Amino acid sequence: FEDLLYSPPEMQEAVRQLAARGVIGGTSAVTFSPDAPITRAEIAALLVRALGRLDPDADGGFSDVTRDKWYFSAVGSAKRLGLMGGYEDNTFRGEEPIPKVQIVAIAARLLAGEMSYYRPADVEAWLAYADKQAIPDWAAADAALAAREQLVPNRTDDKFDPYGTMTRGDAAIILKRLFDKIW
Repeated sequence: FEDLLYSPPEMQEAVRQLAARGVIGGTSAVTFSPDAPITRAEIAALLVRALGRLDPDADGGFSDVTRDKWYFSAVGSAKRLGLMGGYEDNTFRGEEPIPKVQIVAIAARLLAGEMSYYRPADVEAWLAYADKQAIPDWAAADAALAAREQLVPNRTDDKFDPYGTMTRGDAAIILKRLFDKIW
C-alpha cells in the first residue's frame, strides 16, 4: 500500500503479514489508510476471519445489526465466541470507531480464552501508564494482561488513552502481536 511508505516499520510489517493471510485489506487497491479510525464491526470481522471461525449464520441478536449489514455474521460470530458484546441497550454500534480500551480488552480475552493466558494477580503492577486511573475497572485486568504480553504499542507520552480512537495502523500492530502468540 502506497500510504504505508512513511509508516513505522512494525506497522508496515503487520499490515503486510495480515494482508498476506487474507485477514486485513486496504481501503482501496493502493491505500491502507493507517491513520483512519477502525470500527467495531471491522474489528469483529478481522478477529473471526483471523481465527477462521466466521459462521455465516451467526446472529448476535443486536437490535441495530440486521441481516443486510455486511458485518452481520462477523458480529454474531464474535459474540458467540465471547470476544465482543454489545451495549446495555442491546445495540452493537458497528459503524462507531472502536476505543482503544475495547480492542485491548478483546485482544486480552482472546489470549485468555484461546491460549489459556492468565490475567496478572497484581493488576496495578502492569498498569504503569501515566493515566492508569482512566482505565475503567471492567478493563483493568485485561489491560494488565495486554501490557504484560506487550500487545499495545507504547506511546511517547506513556499514557494508555483508553477512550482514544483506534487507528487502522495501530489495530494492525495489536492484531499482529496477538496472532504471533496464537498462530
